[in-house]
Amino acid sequence: MTDKSLSTGKILGGILVLLLLTVVMIAGYVESRNADEERVHYNQILKPPSAELIQQRVQESELLNSYAILDEENQIYRIPVKKAMELISNDSSKSRP
Repeated sequence: MTDKSLSTGKILGGILVLLLLTVVMIAGYVESRNADEERVHYNQILKPPSAELIQQRVQESELLNSYAILDEENQIYRIPVKKAMELISNDSSKSRP
């Protein structure tokens, strides 16, 4: 072999090594981004709710599904949402021709 072909072979080998290193670095970067996205996804969506959130949901459910006298003098009462929807539905069906 000549010096020129040997030099060309070294250059091609070097280019091949650089190309492989670039591919490995890109694959590592993509894997790192995927792991970060999975961590964010878990923390925002899949993480179990906190005790405070559970307690807040219980309180909201109690308010939405219970009866109470809010202002007796003005006859303002709280009724469960489901019952209110039934009453409105029945009232609107009666008013239709």
